[in-house]
Amino acid sequence: MKRVVSFLFLLIALPVFINFCSPFSQDTTKKDEQKEQKINDIDLFLNSYFSTWSNKDIEAYQSHFHKDAIVMFITGDQVQRNDHIQDFIQGQATVLSNSNGILVEHMTSYTIDHLENKEAYITAQWELINGSIKKTGVDRFILIKGEDDKWKILVLIWSTNY
Repeated sequence: MKRVVSFLFLLIALPVFINFCSPFSQDTTKKDEQKEQKINDIDLFLNSYFSTWSNKDIEAYQSHFHKDAIVMFITGDQVQRNDHIQDFIQGQATVLSNSNGILVEHMTSYTIDHLENKEAYITAQWELINGSIKKTGVDRFILIKGEDDKWKILVLIWSTNY
Protein backbone atom coordinates (compact mmCIF):
# COMPACT_ATOMS: atom_id res chain seq x y z
CA MET A 1 0.00 0.00 0.00
CA LYS A 2 2.84 2.34 0.91
CA ARG A 3 4.47 1.65 -2.47
CA VAL A 4 1.23 2.40 -4.32
CA VAL A 5 0.85 5.74 -2.55
CA SER A 6 4.50 6.61 -3.25
CA PHE A 7 4.08 5.61 -6.88
CA LEU A 8 0.91 7.71 -7.25
CA PHE A 9 2.62 10.65 -5.62
CA LEU A 10 5.52 10.40 -8.07
CA LEU A 11 3.13 9.96 -10.96
CA ILE A 12 1.37 13.21 -10.07
CA ALA A 13 4.27 15.27 -8.71
CA LEU A 14 6.93 14.47 -11.27
CA PRO A 15 5.24 16.10 -14.32
CA VAL A 16 4.42 19.17 -12.25
CA PHE A 17 8.02 19.40 -11.05
CA ILE A 18 9.44 18.90 -14.55
CA ASN A 19 7.10 21.51 -16.02
CA PHE A 20 7.98 23.99 -13.29
CA CYS A 21 11.70 23.50 -13.72
CA SER A 22 11.82 23.37 -17.48
CA PRO A 23 13.42 26.32 -19.29
CA PHE A 24 10.50 26.38 -21.73
CA SER A 25 8.06 26.95 -18.90
CA GLN A 26 10.21 29.73 -17.47
CA ASP A 27 10.57 31.35 -20.91
CA THR A 28 6.81 31.21 -21.41
CA THR A 29 6.20 32.70 -17.98
CA LYS A 30 8.74 35.46 -18.63
CA LYS A 31 7.19 36.23 -22.03
CA ASP A 32 3.73 36.33 -20.45
CA GLU A 33 4.99 38.71 -17.78
CA GLN A 34 6.64 40.93 -20.40
CA LYS A 35 3.45 40.98 -22.47
CA GLU A 36 1.38 41.83 -19.40
CA GLN A 37 3.79 44.67 -18.59
CA LYS A 38 3.45 46.02 -22.15
CA ILE A 39 -0.33 45.90 -21.83
CA ASN A 40 -0.18 47.77 -18.52
CA ASP A 41 2.16 50.35 -20.05
CA ILE A 42 -0.22 50.83 -23.00
CA ASP A 43 -3.18 51.24 -20.65
CA LEU A 44 -1.34 53.94 -18.70
CA PHE A 45 -0.21 55.58 -21.92
CA LEU A 46 -3.73 55.76 -23.38
CA ASN A 47 -5.28 57.09 -20.19
CA SER A 48 -2.56 59.73 -19.99
CA TYR A 49 -3.12 60.65 -23.64
CA PHE A 50 -6.81 61.34 -23.08
CA SER A 51 -6.41 63.05 -19.70
CA THR A 52 -3.69 65.47 -20.86
CA TRP A 53 -5.99 66.65 -23.65
CA SER A 54 -8.89 67.11 -21.23
CA ASN A 55 -6.60 68.98 -18.83
CA LYS A 56 -5.56 71.28 -21.70
CA ASP A 57 -1.92 70.37 -21.08
CA ILE A 58 -0.85 70.62 -24.71
CA GLU A 59 2.86 69.99 -24.00
CA ALA A 60 2.10 66.76 -22.14
CA TYR A 61 -0.39 65.83 -24.85
CA GLN A 62 2.22 66.41 -27.56
CA SER A 63 4.73 64.24 -25.68
CA HIS A 64 2.59 61.20 -26.57
CA PHE A 65 3.45 61.60 -30.26
CA HIS A 66 6.51 60.56 -32.20
CA LYS A 67 8.25 63.58 -33.75
CA ASP A 68 7.28 62.35 -37.24
CA ALA A 69 3.71 61.32 -36.41
CA ILE A 70 0.89 61.57 -38.92
CA VAL A 71 -2.72 62.27 -37.89
CA MET A 72 -5.72 61.59 -40.11
CA PHE A 73 -9.36 62.46 -39.59
CA ILE A 74 -11.80 60.28 -41.48
CA THR A 75 -15.55 60.14 -41.94
CA GLY A 76 -16.90 57.01 -43.49
CA ASP A 77 -14.44 56.05 -46.19
CA GLN A 78 -13.21 59.61 -46.82
CA VAL A 79 -10.02 61.16 -45.44
CA GLN A 80 -11.08 64.65 -44.35
CA ARG A 81 -7.68 65.83 -43.09
CA ASN A 82 -4.15 64.51 -43.05
CA ASP A 83 -1.87 66.49 -40.70
CA HIS A 84 1.74 66.29 -39.67
CA ILE A 85 2.07 66.35 -35.92
CA GLN A 86 2.98 70.05 -35.57
CA ASP A 87 -0.10 71.16 -37.53
CA PHE A 88 -2.32 68.80 -35.56
CA ILE A 89 -0.98 69.96 -32.19
CA GLN A 90 -1.42 73.60 -33.18
CA GLY A 91 -5.02 72.86 -34.17
CA GLN A 92 -5.70 71.07 -30.88
CA ALA A 93 -4.16 73.93 -28.91
CA THR A 94 -6.48 76.36 -30.73
CA VAL A 95 -9.55 74.19 -30.08
CA LEU A 96 -8.70 73.88 -26.39
CA SER A 97 -7.90 77.58 -25.89
CA ASN A 98 -11.08 78.67 -27.71
CA SER A 99 -13.41 76.35 -25.81
CA ASN A 100 -15.85 78.18 -23.57
CA GLY A 101 -16.78 75.21 -21.44
CA ILE A 102 -15.05 72.24 -19.98
CA LEU A 103 -14.12 69.63 -22.55
CA VAL A 104 -13.64 66.14 -21.21
CA GLU A 105 -12.53 63.32 -23.46
CA HIS A 106 -12.12 59.85 -22.04
CA MET A 107 -11.61 56.40 -23.40
CA THR A 108 -14.58 54.10 -22.95
CA SER A 109 -12.85 50.92 -24.15
CA TYR A 110 -9.94 49.71 -26.22
CA THR A 111 -8.58 46.63 -27.87
CA ILE A 112 -5.02 45.76 -28.69
CA ASP A 113 -5.20 44.51 -32.24
CA HIS A 114 -1.48 43.72 -32.48
CA LEU A 115 1.33 43.74 -29.93
CA GLU A 116 4.82 42.63 -30.81
CA ASN A 117 8.24 43.80 -29.72
CA LYS A 118 8.20 47.58 -30.02
CA GLU A 119 4.95 48.13 -31.90
CA ALA A 120 1.26 47.99 -31.10
CA TYR A 121 -1.95 48.62 -33.01
CA ILE A 122 -4.78 49.89 -30.82
CA THR A 123 -8.45 50.68 -31.43
CA ALA A 124 -9.90 52.95 -28.74
CA GLN A 125 -13.51 54.04 -28.33
CA TRP A 126 -13.88 57.49 -26.79
CA GLU A 127 -16.48 59.93 -25.56
CA LEU A 128 -16.18 63.72 -25.63
CA ILE A 129 -18.34 65.72 -23.25
CA ASN A 130 -18.80 69.43 -23.91
CA GLY A 131 -21.37 70.64 -21.42
CA SER A 132 -24.58 68.77 -22.25
CA ILE A 133 -23.29 67.63 -25.65
CA LYS A 134 -21.76 64.19 -25.96
CA LYS A 135 -19.91 62.91 -28.98
CA THR A 136 -18.35 59.53 -29.50
CA GLY A 137 -15.75 58.20 -31.84
CA VAL A 138 -12.88 55.87 -32.48
CA ASP A 139 -9.14 56.43 -32.44
CA ARG A 140 -6.85 53.96 -34.16
CA PHE A 141 -3.25 54.14 -33.08
CA ILE A 142 -0.02 52.70 -34.34
CA LEU A 143 2.32 52.93 -31.38
CA ILE A 144 6.04 52.35 -31.37
CA LYS A 145 8.56 52.33 -28.57
CA GLY A 146 10.70 55.44 -28.78
CA GLU A 147 14.39 55.76 -28.07
CA ASP A 148 13.50 56.32 -24.41
CA ASP A 149 11.66 52.96 -24.42
CA LYS A 150 8.30 54.71 -23.99
CA TRP A 151 5.28 54.30 -26.25
CA LYS A 152 4.78 57.02 -28.87
CA ILE A 153 2.00 57.54 -31.40
CA LEU A 154 3.36 57.13 -34.92
CA VAL A 155 -0.04 57.20 -36.64
CA LEU A 156 -3.40 58.37 -35.28
CA ILE A 157 -6.55 57.88 -37.31
CA TRP A 158 -9.60 59.34 -35.65
CA SER A 159 -13.25 59.43 -36.53
CA THR A 160 -16.48 60.51 -34.90
CA ASN A 161 -19.81 58.76 -34.69
CA TYR A 162 -21.95 61.89 -35.20
